[in-house]
Parts: sequence; structure tokens; C-alpha cells
Amino acid sequence: MNRHVSLFLVFSGAILIAIGTISIGFSSHAALASDQTRGDPCAGPDTDGDSVADDCDNCETVPNDTQDDADSDGWGDACDAPGDHDHNGRVDLRDFATFALCFGLESPNDYCDAIEKADADLDVSGDVDLKDFQIFVASYTG
Repeated sequence: MNRHVSLFLVFSGAILIAIGTISIGFSSHAALASDQTRGDPCAGPDTDGDSVADDCDNCETVPNDTQDDADSDGWGDACDAPGDHDHNGRVDLRDFATFALCFGLESPNDYCDAIEKADADLDVSGDVDLKDFQIFVASYTG
């Protein structure tokens, strides 16, 4: 699924001002699992060397042979850095776009589903608010 998000960002105090539109692509490990009914789905390459093939690995870029996923979001705990919504190992503008879609919402909607909202709720308070934004800014790597 791709989403186009228009952003206007101003971090008070001088860090970042950005105006633009970006496209965010999301993949679903659940959808991938349902497509893997033919042959051995776990016989492919293993990018991170953890003995779990990429097609079955819940964190393809960081070794995690136990495949632990404490928050059941489909991404391994090894890839669950605070604010890293696309699970690429960096907290950047793409992650902020997801965070911005969920900011201030009381319940999930078409733009921020329950899993995205749980990921954006960095302080696990049930709301995506200024406290979560502070955690996001502290994790931001650009």
C-alpha cells in the first residue's frame, strides 16, 4: 500500500523545516505469509545471517534468530527502534510522515490503522501526543 503525505514541519528551536510530499510504501508480513503457500517459502537468501530466510524473517536487516515480536506488529523486536515505523534501521522523514498521520488521534482510522497507532504511541500511553513527539525527536537520525 502506498500513501502520499503532504508535510509541513517546523521543529521549534531551529532543527528542521520541511515542506513537500513524499510517498510511503508499507508492506505486510501477514499478507506475505498468506502468499507463501507454494514451495518452501523459507528457502531464499538470508541477508542478516541469522539462519532465517528473508521471506520468513520478521527483521531482515538485523540478526534475530529467535524472531521475537513482543508487540505482535509483524516486525521483530530487533527492528523495533522507537519511531522507526518503516523498520529500516533509521528514524527519518518517512517515519515522521507515519507519526504525523497518527498524531492526536483518539482511535485508528483509514490513515492510521491500529498497528501504526500502537507504533506511534512511543510512551505506550494510549494516545499519540507531545510526549511521543519528544521521544520521536530524540530518536530522529535523519
